[in-house]
Amino acid sequence: MTFGVASVLMELRHIRYFLAVSEEGSFGRAAQRLHISQPALSRQIVDLERNLGQRLFDRTTKGVVLTPAGEALIGHGRQLLRLESATRHIVASTTHAEQPVVLGVPPTVSEQWFLDLISALQAALPTVPFQVFEAYTVEQLRMLREGQIDLMLINQRPPGNLRRAALSESSHPFGIAVPPEHRLAKQNAFGLADLAGLRILARMQDQVPASHDLAIREIEDSGVVVLWVFGRFAEHARACAVAAQADAVFCGEATARRQLPGWHWGSIEELRTGMTLWLGWSREAREKVSAAAHLVMRMTGSAT
Repeated sequence: MTFGVASVLMELRHIRYFLAVSEEGSFGRAAQRLHISQPALSRQIVDLERNLGQRLFDRTTKGVVLTPAGEALIGHGRQLLRLESATRHIVASTTHAEQPVVLGVPPTVSEQWFLDLISALQAALPTVPFQVFEAYTVEQLRMLREGQIDLMLINQRPPGNLRRAALSESSHPFGIAVPPEHRLAKQNAFGLADLAGLRILARMQDQVPASHDLAIREIEDSGVVVLWVFGRFAEHARACAVAAQADAVFCGEATARRQLPGWHWGSIEELRTGMTLWLGWSREAREKVSAAAHLVMRMTGSAT
């Protein structure tokens, strides 16, 4: 026995009443459960049977027994009530929901600094959900352009068609990380002369901000001879360095702590070029995105 589209054009309360009678096996007990009178319940079931054109119950002196049509309606009726409940839940859950603010972050920033930033944003904007995408500068620029993220934290000055701010508190220098057994591992910082003759692994140009290449150029312009090895790596810097037989990896401190555990990192003190973290967002961004951006600026001592 099946029921066509016309058969379900009935009020859900009829289905609820039908299921109560079928589960209780009695109009009297079902009426008590539903808090209505037995005659009223009987009329509702008769209306349902008339609507469907099928008898759903056989009445006996001991109660009621489902007919084949009634048996067929049991599962269908329960499914209709589950759908009703799910529909109410979906609508209720989205009534006050806000569109999330999606923030891009590079792997070069300190994890604790970023966790503190997210916590501060959540405290200041408690009704706004935040999502995070980790990506390097080049990828974030594309993602913002394509609408995949709302705010980006990148290691180079955003283009002029975007709103932007330099997050001065998060600026940090370039340095090198060396294995614990390396002769430079006991130094807290390095001079340019310390780099002479080292085989240093650095990222490919399409992975890094412009400041990375400017720092390498500054080292080369100093007259120090470095044997550069360029590779593409993210989470496996140590394996890439071992494979390349590199003496050191050129990177920031946060990258060294996360990707090169056990290695010693030190800044290159004479290097003028460093990494400044920039905040960028669209000039047409919605109100909550702009609010989040200005909060980040205030929290980090930004300079526009």
